[in-house]
Amino acid sequence: MPVSRAAADAPELAVRAFGLNFPNPVGLAAGFDKNAQVPDALLRLGFGFVEVGTVTPRPQAGNPRPRLFRLEADEGVINRLGFNNDGAPVVLARLLRARARVVLWG
Repeated sequence: MPVSRAAADAPELAVRAFGLNFPNPVGLAAGFDKNAQVPDALLRLGFGFVEVGTVTPRPQAGNPRPRLFRLEADEGVINRLGFNNDGAPVVLARLLRARARVVLWG
């Protein structure tokens, strides 16, 4: 089911940063949509900006499993996920298809 557009942000929430204008300061950081499959839907949810994850020149499967390790004594986690992604040509094609709805930067 398509996501309808969130209500317009109040003008006082607008932010200008890095030469770009954002409707609000709340964004979704890189990694959630690492293959740029739904940036426009995420923007319709009301985020002021959405980043895609690390994209490599060619597709990568990521590191072998297990990829996450808990360090209980240190109350920490080791992340060895790698940069699993569909590769730059595929991600770029998706972003170009969504270009009328998203801003490509970087």
